Amino acid sequence: VFFVLAQVFPAWAAIIVQSKVDRSNMGLGDTLNLTVSVSSDEDVEVTEPRLPNLEGFDLVNAWSSRGRSTKLVQGANGMEFQSMTSYEYNYMIAAIKAGRMNIPAIEVVVNGKTYMTQPVVINVE
Repeated sequence: VFFVLAQVFPAWAAIIVQSKVDRSNMGLGDTLNLTVSVSSDEDVEVTEPRLPNLEGFDLVNAWSSRGRSTKLVQGANGMEFQSMTSYEYNYMIAAIKAGRMNIPAIEVVVNGKTYMTQPVVINVE
């Protein structure tokens, strides 16, 4: 019975989608890096994040990277390999307006399913 269930209900990948900035306080005209990352314990198909309107910021540059890491960990049956695939989308943005600025949630589609990051608040002085 277990074998049949395993065939009908395959294991789902653990997918983590998040956004972060390299700082939360900045001066008017300064730049910061906004990173949207996707991590999974198996290969997944990721579309480039759909940036919302970044009111109060100008997009200066964008780049992306993909990586895969493997480590040896203690498992239930002894030592086993554990792999992680990660995608990073980086955006350098410049503050063009002072005040408490909000970077809204960012949409990312992974394996056809839509994920939303958490909004980020930046203080621009």
